Amino acid sequence: MRKGNCEFKGSGSQYFATVFIHLFLTSIITLGIYLPWAWVKLLRLKADHTAINGKKVNFSGTGSQLFMLLLVNGFLTLITLGIYGPWALCNLFNWLAKNTLIEGTPSQFAGTGGSLFFIYIIHLLILPVLTLGIYSILGFYRLFVWKEEHTKYGGERTSFGGGFGQFLKIYLISWILNTLTFNLFSPWSVCLFYRWQINGLAVGESGDVKHFPPVKVRAFVTIVFILIGIVLFFGLFFLVRTALDQAESIKTRSLDTPKPAKIIKKGTAVSKTSKVVSPAGKIVSPIISPKTDAVPKSTKTQVEKNYPDKENPALDQEIKKLDDFIKKNSRNADAFYNRARLYAAKDDFPQAIKDYSQALEIEEKHADSYYNRGLLYAEMERYEEAVKDFDSAIKLDSGASDAYCNRGNSHYLLGRVDLAVSDYSEALKIKPNDSDIYFNRALAYLSKGDKEHSDADFKKSMQLGNRKAAEYLK
Repeated sequence: MRKGNCEFKGSGSQYFATVFIHLFLTSIITLGIYLPWAWVKLLRLKADHTAINGKKVNFSGTGSQLFMLLLVNGFLTLITLGIYGPWALCNLFNWLAKNTLIEGTPSQFAGTGGSLFFIYIIHLLILPVLTLGIYSILGFYRLFVWKEEHTKYGGERTSFGGGFGQFLKIYLISWILNTLTFNLFSPWSVCLFYRWQINGLAVGESGDVKHFPPVKVRAFVTIVFILIGIVLFFGLFFLVRTALDQAESIKTRSLDTPKPAKIIKKGTAVSKTSKVVSPAGKIVSPIISPKTDAVPKSTKTQVEKNYPDKENPALDQEIKKLDDFIKKNSRNADAFYNRARLYAAKDDFPQAIKDYSQALEIEEKHADSYYNRGLLYAEMERYEEAVKDFDSAIKLDSGASDAYCNRGNSHYLLGRVDLAVSDYSEALKIKPNDSDIYFNRALAYLSKGDKEHSDADFKKSMQLGNRKAAEYLK
């Protein structure tokens, strides 16, 4: 950084109380009313640590003066929809200059709102908005340079040589460290900025003073900031658009498109046919896999179980018989399977899942346990676990159309519509005349916006006897 003949000697520890007690805490407590007085305290402290061309600096402004200045100019800027902004800034810069005394001599500000207007409109408003605020870093630098180059400290010739590279470095360091320290680094950030500003001033009329040429921001730097901002703008636009599209898709699927017609669907390929011998020597009838026909517009799976009502005392008696049997035959997978089915009939899904899992520990290839446990996971809306169990059931029996169908249902309810369509198609290869699978695939196509395939599947489902398909074709 090029240095002039001015110097700032303040440190962050000296500014800690002023920044946190006056600028932050008291201003917050007073809802911002105290902010002008806090700012004046900071400016006076800055003056105490500043030497301009070796001369002592004082700041004579008051909080009440600044309060009225901000109130009036803020109001004028507001009622003119921001157009008065350049003139409001010039009034503030003029107040700062005349109250900055160099050994008793006021400083002077010669800028006008008209000459600031272009910087204000282009570099402080339009480009920052178009670049999501990225360009505002360069915009504030341009404003500050313009302000310093139009100020005469102590009435003497003044030039400024603070470079943008150092300004950007201070900005990034302050942003990172304030983020990591929850703004505890703020006093040191203030001092870094003040040091950059004051050390970049060259003030005086004598030949010993080496003045800086007017600051010029390279076109390359401006273009880079604009391009970065535009890339971020379109990146954010794309992310928001994608999120909105996904939200609309979910909304459409949840409000306009029902869940599959058969969330749980019994298939012959996975029905249980084994028998369990009770201690009394009687044959216990096998528990048949559940079958479900969900109401199309229901938001939850509604299961019609083809086993006794859960309040039926016979269920408890059968469970008791199986408890006794398992005590003597702890490695009988079918016993655990049958007890799991009874617990499922009582809606005790956690215990049913536990028994299905025990059956699988005993007999790893117990396909029905995978399938029926998958059905319970689907019933509990634990669709990822349901998919894994249906995967296992399909590996053990590739002809299990209902396992394909229910895995498709789970994919559909997880939003993985393409996988659902694939599973429904596999199920139809095995059962080409199943109206419910056609109906489910039609719903999946509908959620994708594929009306052509959706209508074709609804028609096929209706031809095979599904009355609900006709409602959607209408």
